[in-house]
Amino acid sequence: MKCSDCGKTLNNEPIAYSEKYEKFYCMDCCHKHVNHALTFHFYENNKLRNLLVGVSGAGIGDIHHKFYTNEEWILRHPKCPHLEDIDDLNIPMFYCKDNVVRCSDCLYDEHIKLADPLLKDESSMDEYGEFMWLLPFTYEPHNLNFIFECDDKAVKGEYIDANIFLENNKNHPIHDINFSIESFSANPLYENEPFLWYLERNYSKTIISEKYHFDTLNSKDRLNLHVQIRMPRDGEIKENQFYEDSNGDGLNIPEDLMIFTRFDYKTFHGYKYCSDVKYDMIKVK
Repeated sequence: MKCSDCGKTLNNEPIAYSEKYEKFYCMDCCHKHVNHALTFHFYENNKLRNLLVGVSGAGIGDIHHKFYTNEEWILRHPKCPHLEDIDDLNIPMFYCKDNVVRCSDCLYDEHIKLADPLLKDESSMDEYGEFMWLLPFTYEPHNLNFIFECDDKAVKGEYIDANIFLENNKNHPIHDINFSIESFSANPLYENEPFLWYLERNYSKTIISEKYHFDTLNSKDRLNLHVQIRMPRDGEIKENQFYEDSNGDGLNIPEDLMIFTRFDYKTFHGYKYCSDVKYDMIKVK
């Protein structure tokens, strides 16, 4: 394996992979791809091993947002000797479980398997700083075409038709694909409101929850899923019915009903990603 930028042969060392471009890079070149959905791995004896992430807590409970920190945060933590002058560094840094920030060489030499990568983003205008947390679960999906359509009118107690289309334009299969179709007895999503915030406010008011699973979608293949979804009647679904035993009040079906769909999946290296959320507005009678 070679670095796609400089041509260096890669073996027995940490390497970076861009989900956007589907290419591997050495530690000296990957800074040029800080905004291209980088993941980090160890390449040993022609085998790839993933770096596990989730030490810092950055980005937990959110998706598709870039998270940054500043130089002061890094300076407050002990560092390996190779990171003394972070102003001049364009190499990845790794925040480890023992609160030490290490370079890739020290990470590899000390056989550390769990750490959160940081890399300077020269283009950052973020108020929190210029060092981006490179966490796969915060990345948008790349090289996938996802479309959701459904009827724009519904009658309580009857069915609507919905279609999900997914095209895999990656060079590798995606696996463990899980679709969700959801709707809530709630006001529509506010403009620019993240869906997970909306879900947190309204999960107890779920009135539609449909799940569909597919094992694999190969490279360049397409998936067309046609489903029929029953629109419940007023009071038929109880509050919290989809999450726990509930004796709560019955939920009403809004006249202007938003119906959402999303999916998660894994790529060939095993990291899990979440799609954008698609939605349609339905007039209900």
